[in-house]
Amino acid sequence: MTSTAKPAVKLEDSDLSAIYVSSDAVSGEGQKRTKLSVKVELAGLIVASLAGITSFRVGADKLDLLAAISGLAFAASLTATAIRASRKPEGDWYAGRAAAESVRTMAWRYAVGGDPFPEASPDTQAPTRYLRRLQEILHELRETPLALTAMDQHEITDAMKKVRESDLATRQQVYKRDRIEDQLAWYQRRTLSHGKSAKRWLGVTITASMLGILAAIIKFFGLIEFDMLGVFASVASAGLAWNQLNQHRTLVSAYSVTARELSIIRDRIDQVEDDKWAGFVSDSEDAISREHTMWLARHGHPVPTQT
Repeated sequence: MTSTAKPAVKLEDSDLSAIYVSSDAVSGEGQKRTKLSVKVELAGLIVASLAGITSFRVGADKLDLLAAISGLAFAASLTATAIRASRKPEGDWYAGRAAAESVRTMAWRYAVGGDPFPEASPDTQAPTRYLRRLQEILHELRETPLALTAMDQHEITDAMKKVRESDLATRQQVYKRDRIEDQLAWYQRRTLSHGKSAKRWLGVTITASMLGILAAIIKFFGLIEFDMLGVFASVASAGLAWNQLNQHRTLVSAYSVTARELSIIRDRIDQVEDDKWAGFVSDSEDAISREHTMWLARHGHPVPTQT
């Protein structure tokens, strides 16, 4: 049974194995570059369609300035698409996330004495088993472009050692605070964030579609010269594409389920019998990993086995 006293030791993401830190950075950079590229692609198409609704001729030769702007916007969109196709930043995003989450769950299992690294006296083979498991993960994700490990970085960090060497009550409280409650807060925040984003982009799509209907009616009766149909179609398509990329509605459902599971796990920690701790940690990590595995599967990327 756990103590309610706050542990003096801490274990944060930055204290985990060097492979985790590197792969997490790779994933974050890949995500940022992917979303930036898609933003440029969609914005370019919208600007191109907007500039194409009329003409604005300048100079002695009466050249159409808006046509030039439309062409440049199409070129920017095409360039962003070509760069994304050649560099494949989404591959770094997904592969980095797979590596990061696999290593993070293994690091936590090791640090708090969960299966397959239960704390035993003495258990001199646990570090060897952990490092061997990291090698297996790296082999399964050998295409992931990880940065070189600096000389002062380690796979079994001092913080991980300090937690593992602590008494069971301390390890349980560290796990509750720095793993379960931290993840619970993250999933709760992200559920709300994705929910708001899903509504916002759905609103953009619906509004653009309704304005498109209005523009079609206006065009039918010839009330104005400007043809806005293409603009509203581009905006509606952009809203759908952005929602699809970010999977807002899907993630709201998945994250809310995971948050409820974590809430139950948090409350169960204080009731876990000492001899059941290793199995409890393993089950908890499986619950956390389940959502990441499903996320990767939706993107067609494999995830390494966890045990």
